[in-house]
Amino acid sequence: MAGRDTWDRFWADARAADILMVAQSRGARLKNVAANEWAGPCPVCGGDDRFSVNTRKGVFNCRGCGGRGSVIDLVMLVTGCSVIEAGERLTNEPRPDHSRDETPKEELARLRANSARIDMRRREEDDAKAEEAKARRDQESIADLLERAVSIDRSDKGMAYLKGRWLASSSPRLLTDIRYVEELAYWGYRDNGTSGEEKLVHLATLPAVAAVIRDVRGEVIGLAETYLDKNEPRKWISEGSPRNSPKKVRGHKKGGMIRLGRIGETLALSEGWENALAYIALGLCDNEGVTFAAAVDLGNLSGRATGTIEHP
Repeated sequence: MAGRDTWDRFWADARAADILMVAQSRGARLKNVAANEWAGPCPVCGGDDRFSVNTRKGVFNCRGCGGRGSVIDLVMLVTGCSVIEAGERLTNEPRPDHSRDETPKEELARLRANSARIDMRRREEDDAKAEEAKARRDQESIADLLERAVSIDRSDKGMAYLKGRWLASSSPRLLTDIRYVEELAYWGYRDNGTSGEEKLVHLATLPAVAAVIRDVRGEVIGLAETYLDKNEPRKWISEGSPRNSPKKVRGHKKGGMIRLGRIGETLALSEGWENALAYIALGLCDNEGVTFAAAVDLGNLSGRATGTIEHP
């Protein structure tokens, strides 16, 4: 029987096969839908775009039949062959021991585990690189947006939105990190939420309020964006998918907050910045030493829910 090193080389060669070419050679009619992403009907269960291949990660996924995994798993799914036969088809070479017998179960389990570890490590490395690239893009995007933005109290539309929320009397010192952008692209879902469409598309260019999110050192880590209606001083309402919220976060929010003026020793923290300004406007705070900030949302304020209860 062939040695372990020989088998490892056999499986390395099989995993190195171009997954897009393999999918297309097995009947998948795929279109490029995003960077490194191809989609189309599943060669096994059909559909329109339920089957996708990621060429950067070397994996596939089908939302219909549930097939997913590496190029080896793809060949097994499409042809119904064994894992050893999939390796032979991908390498165009016979199994290392040249026998007709299947590899013993314990050896097969080891090969599968080894392949899974390699694939997982590659995905983790790819995900880390993608996260780093996203962070760089976010910072560049945030810097560009802030360069175009003005303080909300210098914008008629921005102040109209505050007036509609009964917040227009807020002191300018509280609004330092609340900015207004005349035109901001909104990317969301075109469908009505029933087709499972996951592709983001440009839906509109809208005015928006952008609240600066800072970390504990005061560094900008993100923006809490509220998209506004073009004609009315209110939040924008999408006519497409109900998943299109008028509120989005650009960059990061975890561990950060929206500062309303200088942060002092005693801090009152709300969910949204509008809530904090409303509380201040009501004059309910007697302690002049209290300062205010917002956590963006409940999850960032108090953490994930530990459970649910039935509404009474």
